[in-house]
Amino acid sequence: MGQEMFDTIRKTLETYNVEQDGELILQTYHIDAVVGKNIEFAICSILKKFNKEETVDMLYTITRELVLNGCKANQKRLFFEEQGLDIHNLESYQEGLQKYKDQFSRESAAKYALQARQKDYHVKIIFRFNRECLTVEIRNKVSLVMQEEKAIRSMLTKAEKYNDLAEFYLDEENQSNAEGAGLGIAMITILLKEHKISTELLRFIAGKEYTTVRLELPFSENYVPIRKRNKIT
Repeated sequence: MGQEMFDTIRKTLETYNVEQDGELILQTYHIDAVVGKNIEFAICSILKKFNKEETVDMLYTITRELVLNGCKANQKRLFFEEQGLDIHNLESYQEGLQKYKDQFSRESAAKYALQARQKDYHVKIIFRFNRECLTVEIRNKVSLVMQEEKAIRSMLTKAEKYNDLAEFYLDEENQSNAEGAGLGIAMITILLKEHKISTELLRFIAGKEYTTVRLELPFSENYVPIRKRNKIT
Protein backbone atom coordinates (compact mmCIF):
# COMPACT_ATOMS: atom_id res chain seq x y z
CA MET A 1 0.00 0.00 0.00
CA GLY A 2 2.83 2.40 0.81
CA GLN A 3 4.31 2.48 -2.70
CA GLU A 4 0.87 2.60 -4.32
CA MET A 5 -0.12 5.58 -2.19
CA PHE A 6 3.16 7.35 -2.93
CA ASP A 7 2.71 6.82 -6.67
CA THR A 8 -0.84 8.21 -6.51
CA ILE A 9 0.41 11.36 -4.79
CA ARG A 10 3.33 11.85 -7.17
CA LYS A 11 1.32 11.28 -10.36
CA THR A 12 -1.53 13.54 -9.23
CA LEU A 13 0.63 16.46 -8.16
CA GLU A 14 3.42 16.46 -10.71
CA THR A 15 1.00 17.53 -13.46
CA TYR A 16 -1.16 19.84 -11.31
CA ASN A 17 -1.59 23.45 -12.46
CA VAL A 18 -2.28 25.92 -9.62
CA GLU A 19 -4.74 27.81 -11.83
CA GLN A 20 -7.06 24.82 -11.71
CA ASP A 21 -9.03 22.99 -9.03
CA GLY A 22 -7.11 19.94 -7.80
CA GLU A 23 -8.14 16.79 -5.98
CA LEU A 24 -6.14 13.98 -4.41
CA ILE A 25 -7.84 10.96 -2.83
CA LEU A 26 -5.96 8.47 -0.66
CA GLN A 27 -7.35 5.41 1.11
CA THR A 28 -6.06 3.38 4.03
CA TYR A 29 -7.20 0.83 6.61
CA HIS A 30 -4.64 1.65 9.27
CA ILE A 31 -1.95 4.18 9.99
CA ASP A 32 1.71 3.34 10.47
CA ALA A 33 5.03 5.07 9.78
CA VAL A 34 4.78 4.50 6.02
CA VAL A 35 1.22 5.79 5.72
CA GLY A 36 2.16 8.74 7.92
CA LYS A 37 5.13 9.61 5.69
CA ASN A 38 2.93 9.48 2.60
CA ILE A 39 0.34 11.78 4.17
CA GLU A 40 3.11 14.20 5.14
CA PHE A 41 4.52 14.02 1.59
CA ALA A 42 1.08 14.81 0.13
CA ILE A 43 0.52 17.78 2.43
CA CYS A 44 4.03 19.15 1.88
CA SER A 45 3.73 18.78 -1.90
CA ILE A 46 0.34 20.52 -2.05
CA LEU A 47 1.30 23.40 0.22
CA LYS A 48 4.57 23.90 -1.64
CA LYS A 49 2.56 24.54 -4.81
CA PHE A 50 0.99 27.56 -3.08
CA ASN A 51 4.05 28.69 -1.08
CA LYS A 52 2.35 27.80 2.23
CA GLU A 53 4.97 25.43 3.63
CA GLU A 54 4.84 27.11 7.04
CA THR A 55 1.60 25.23 7.84
CA VAL A 56 2.88 21.75 6.92
CA ASP A 57 3.59 20.61 10.50
CA MET A 58 0.26 21.82 11.84
CA LEU A 59 -1.79 20.32 9.03
CA TYR A 60 0.09 17.02 9.14
CA THR A 61 -0.42 16.71 12.89
CA ILE A 62 -4.14 17.36 12.56
CA THR A 63 -4.60 15.09 9.54
CA ARG A 64 -2.70 12.22 11.11
CA GLU A 65 -4.75 12.50 14.29
CA LEU A 66 -8.02 12.46 12.35
CA VAL A 67 -6.95 9.48 10.24
CA LEU A 68 -5.91 7.64 13.40
CA ASN A 69 -9.28 8.38 15.00
CA GLY A 70 -11.06 7.16 11.87
CA CYS A 71 -9.11 3.90 11.84
CA LYS A 72 -9.80 3.38 15.54
CA ALA A 73 -13.53 4.00 15.00
CA ASN A 74 -13.59 1.36 12.25
CA GLN A 75 -11.69 -1.11 14.41
CA LYS A 76 -14.07 -0.47 17.29
CA ARG A 77 -17.00 -1.43 15.02
CA LEU A 78 -15.23 -4.66 14.12
CA PHE A 79 -14.68 -5.37 17.82
CA PHE A 80 -18.37 -4.87 18.56
CA GLU A 81 -19.32 -7.17 15.67
CA GLU A 82 -16.95 -9.84 16.96
CA GLN A 83 -18.42 -9.54 20.47
CA GLY A 84 -21.98 -9.74 19.14
CA LEU A 85 -22.88 -6.37 20.67
CA ASP A 86 -25.24 -3.77 19.20
CA ILE A 87 -23.26 -0.52 19.14
CA HIS A 88 -26.48 1.50 18.73
CA ASN A 89 -27.96 0.13 21.98
CA LEU A 90 -26.90 2.29 24.95
CA GLU A 91 -26.45 -0.60 27.38
CA SER A 92 -24.55 -2.71 24.82
CA TYR A 93 -22.47 0.33 23.84
CA GLN A 94 -21.33 0.95 27.40
CA GLU A 95 -20.55 -2.74 27.92
CA GLY A 96 -18.67 -2.99 24.64
CA LEU A 97 -16.74 0.22 25.17
CA GLN A 98 -15.43 -1.00 28.51
CA LYS A 99 -14.42 -4.34 26.98
CA TYR A 100 -12.76 -2.53 24.10
CA LYS A 101 -10.71 -0.39 26.48
CA ASP A 102 -9.76 -3.40 28.62
CA GLN A 103 -8.88 -5.82 25.81
CA PHE A 104 -7.56 -3.73 22.94
CA SER A 105 -3.80 -3.86 22.39
CA ARG A 106 -1.19 -3.25 19.69
CA GLU A 107 -1.50 -6.90 18.65
CA SER A 108 -5.28 -6.73 18.33
CA ALA A 109 -4.96 -3.45 16.41
CA ALA A 110 -2.94 -5.32 13.75
CA LYS A 111 -5.58 -8.05 13.61
CA TYR A 112 -8.43 -5.58 13.19
CA ALA A 113 -6.48 -3.60 10.60
CA LEU A 114 -6.38 -6.77 8.48
CA GLN A 115 -10.10 -7.36 9.06
CA ALA A 116 -10.82 -3.76 8.13
CA ARG A 117 -9.19 -4.34 4.74
CA GLN A 118 -11.08 -7.60 4.23
CA LYS A 119 -14.43 -5.97 5.05
CA ASP A 120 -13.56 -2.63 3.41
CA TYR A 121 -13.78 -0.55 6.57
CA HIS A 122 -11.63 2.11 4.98
CA VAL A 123 -10.62 5.66 5.76
CA LYS A 124 -10.43 8.11 2.85
CA ILE A 125 -8.25 11.21 2.91
CA ILE A 126 -9.52 13.72 0.38
CA PHE A 127 -7.54 16.84 -0.48
CA ARG A 128 -9.20 19.54 -2.62
CA PHE A 129 -7.15 22.60 -3.46
CA ASN A 130 -6.87 25.77 -5.50
CA ARG A 131 -5.56 29.32 -5.00
CA GLU A 132 -8.37 30.05 -2.52
CA CYS A 133 -8.14 27.15 -0.10
CA LEU A 134 -6.96 23.65 0.78
CA THR A 135 -9.76 21.47 2.10
CA VAL A 136 -8.99 18.18 3.83
CA GLU A 137 -11.72 15.62 4.43
CA ILE A 138 -11.23 12.48 6.51
CA ARG A 139 -14.05 10.05 5.82
CA ASN A 140 -14.42 6.69 7.52
CA LYS A 141 -16.95 4.07 6.54
CA VAL A 142 -19.02 4.01 9.72
CA SER A 143 -21.68 6.31 11.10
CA LEU A 144 -21.36 7.95 14.51
CA VAL A 145 -23.58 6.55 17.23
CA MET A 146 -25.41 9.07 19.37
CA GLN A 147 -23.04 8.71 22.33
CA GLU A 148 -19.98 9.32 20.15
CA GLU A 149 -21.42 12.37 18.44
CA LYS A 150 -22.48 13.85 21.78
CA ALA A 151 -18.99 13.32 23.26
CA ILE A 152 -17.26 14.88 20.23
CA ARG A 153 -19.44 17.98 20.18
CA SER A 154 -19.10 18.38 23.94
CA MET A 155 -15.29 18.28 23.70
CA LEU A 156 -15.26 20.71 20.77
CA THR A 157 -17.18 23.20 22.87
CA LYS A 158 -15.02 22.60 25.95
CA ALA A 159 -11.73 22.85 24.03
CA GLU A 160 -12.55 26.40 22.92
CA LYS A 161 -11.72 27.74 26.38
CA TYR A 162 -8.10 26.50 26.33
CA ASN A 163 -5.20 28.41 24.80
CA ASP A 164 -2.68 25.58 24.95
CA LEU A 165 -2.51 21.87 25.79
CA ALA A 166 -0.89 22.55 29.17
CA GLU A 167 -4.11 24.26 30.28
CA PHE A 168 -6.07 21.26 29.06
CA TYR A 169 -3.85 18.82 31.00
CA LEU A 170 -3.97 20.89 34.17
CA ASP A 171 -7.75 20.86 34.25
CA GLU A 172 -8.51 17.87 36.50
CA GLU A 173 -11.86 17.39 34.77
CA ASN A 174 -10.01 16.31 31.61
CA GLN A 175 -7.43 14.00 33.13
CA SER A 176 -9.58 10.90 32.74
CA ASN A 177 -9.78 11.68 29.01
CA ALA A 178 -6.11 12.50 28.59
CA GLU A 179 -5.34 9.42 26.51
CA GLY A 180 -8.55 9.27 24.51
CA ALA A 181 -10.26 11.06 21.68
CA GLY A 182 -10.81 14.06 23.95
CA LEU A 183 -7.12 14.92 23.84
CA GLY A 184 -7.06 14.64 20.07
CA ILE A 185 -9.99 17.01 19.62
CA ALA A 186 -8.56 19.45 22.15
CA MET A 187 -5.16 19.32 20.44
CA ILE A 188 -6.68 20.02 17.02
CA THR A 189 -8.76 22.91 18.32
CA ILE A 190 -5.80 24.47 20.13
CA LEU A 191 -3.49 24.07 17.12
CA LEU A 192 -5.98 25.92 14.94
CA LYS A 193 -6.27 28.73 17.48
CA GLU A 194 -2.48 29.01 17.75
CA HIS A 195 -2.27 29.45 13.96
CA LYS A 196 -5.07 32.04 13.94
CA ILE A 197 -7.40 29.72 12.03
CA SER A 198 -11.06 29.86 12.99
CA THR A 199 -12.29 26.66 14.60
CA GLU A 200 -15.49 27.18 12.61
CA LEU A 201 -13.53 25.84 9.65
CA LEU A 202 -13.43 22.43 11.36
CA ARG A 203 -16.64 20.47 10.81
CA PHE A 204 -17.77 17.01 11.97
CA ILE A 205 -20.43 15.67 9.62
CA ALA A 206 -22.38 12.60 10.72
CA GLY A 207 -23.93 10.70 7.83
CA LYS A 208 -25.95 7.49 7.67
CA GLU A 209 -23.06 5.45 6.25
CA TYR A 210 -20.01 7.66 6.70
CA THR A 211 -18.50 10.02 9.24
CA THR A 212 -16.63 12.97 7.73
CA VAL A 213 -14.35 15.52 9.34
CA ARG A 214 -13.64 18.53 7.14
CA LEU A 215 -10.98 21.19 7.68
CA GLU A 216 -10.66 24.23 5.43
CA LEU A 217 -7.31 26.03 5.28
CA PRO A 218 -7.85 29.39 3.52
CA PHE A 219 -5.15 30.83 1.30
CA SER A 220 -7.04 34.05 0.62
CA GLU A 221 -8.40 36.69 3.00
CA ASN A 222 -11.55 36.80 0.88
CA TYR A 223 -12.22 33.09 1.21
CA VAL A 224 -15.85 32.22 2.02
CA PRO A 225 -16.22 28.97 4.01
CA ILE A 226 -18.26 26.12 2.53
CA ARG A 227 -20.84 26.35 5.29
CA LYS A 228 -21.54 30.03 4.56
CA ARG A 229 -21.61 29.42 0.82
CA ASN A 230 -24.22 26.72 1.26
CA LYS A 231 -26.37 29.08 3.35
CA ILE A 232 -26.11 31.76 0.68
CA THR A 233 -27.20 29.39 -2.06
